[in-house]
Amino acid sequence: MGINKRAIKARDEVRNRLLNDDEFVLRALQFLYARQTSAEQIMEDAVELNGRGFNSRDANFLSSLAKQASLSGNQRVWARRVLPKYWRQLQEIL
Repeated sequence: MGINKRAIKARDEVRNRLLNDDEFVLRALQFLYARQTSAEQIMEDAVELNGRGFNSRDANFLSSLAKQASLSGNQRVWARRVLPKYWRQLQEIL
């Protein structure tokens, strides 16, 4: 299997888990939040261009979700819309 096929398979698996596994959605948020620097966690913003954690646009909202013990239905819906773009990082927790 070539690298492109592996990447496509990983991307599709992350998307599938996000769509069908409520626990994976919260785990994904917590995993990405943990990859933020401590300064970014405190500020709930992305200030370093390091390819880790959330981007600046998503950091505030997704950080707040990551700190919760559980998500409401609406929060899961929003997380499922935003998280697929982070599939490269999330393939580490498949």
